[in-house]
Amino acid sequence: MPTALRIIVYPVFALFCVLVFSIFLFPFDSVKNRISAELENVLGGDYTITIKDLSPAFLSGVVLKDVEIRPRGLPEAQPVKLSRAKLKFAIFPLLSGATEVDFDLRAGRGKAVGAFSWKRGGMELDLKMDRYDLAVTQILSQKAGVPISGVMSGTVDLEIYPQDPLRNAGQIVLNISEMKIGALNLGGGMVETPPIQLTPAGAPPSKIEVVVNRGNFEVKTVQFTGGDLDLQANGKIYGARQLDNYRFNLKGSIKISKELADKIPFLLALEKQKTPEGIFPFTITGRISKPSIRIGEFKVPI
Repeated sequence: MPTALRIIVYPVFALFCVLVFSIFLFPFDSVKNRISAELENVLGGDYTITIKDLSPAFLSGVVLKDVEIRPRGLPEAQPVKLSRAKLKFAIFPLLSGATEVDFDLRAGRGKAVGAFSWKRGGMELDLKMDRYDLAVTQILSQKAGVPISGVMSGTVDLEIYPQDPLRNAGQIVLNISEMKIGALNLGGGMVETPPIQLTPAGAPPSKIEVVVNRGNFEVKTVQFTGGDLDLQANGKIYGARQLDNYRFNLKGSIKISKELADKIPFLLALEKQKTPEGIFPFTITGRISKPSIRIGEFKVPI
């Protein structure tokens, strides 16, 4: 074999052997357990995460299969299941202290694909969803006390700068084919609301469209129709360097079905604020730390 060819072939063959033996000898079971433990820590220890299988993707990625997330102490609760989660890490940004991850998540018939990057000073998210089951979001929202379930499609393209929020930019466009909010306790248990079907299956999809520019959120459309209530809203949320100084300027209307209204007794106090068409107009203004919410002429005491 010519010397020049040896110089090319031998290093390539050596690299191939290193990659092959690394794959066969790599401790995937230990990595799988470590990933589960780290994700459990991120969720505050309130959930157990089981990964049935972990395998390598090309060079810098992994494929997780049959991932199950189950709340601790609630044996009757239905677990969240991901049939497949593919993560791919960019190597060179890691060397400079940045993180770039491509992901491909599958749950049932839906999927969410995109990329997430965390660089010095900010993060970027590029997400595309197609009939994605919100079960994963539900398990996180329950932790915040707002149980949400449903199916949505759409795109999220955001640049977020926690230390300089006036640089935030991007766009959110969502088409919601099904959504339900579970029962809520508000005001420290003083007010309870029943489960609310915002968008039933088979109804025209609801829509959310928000544009972010220089830290300001322009709410172009929030529209839920066909369920227990019809909600329309638009306006702006003005950004600031401190979260407490964000300011609302939103307006909209709500029309509540008779079945739902009968389950919410305090609506009787707002009967005079309803238009002849059965619509409650509302506005939300003021700082986020102490907003002013008006339903018709009635100011909500908060």
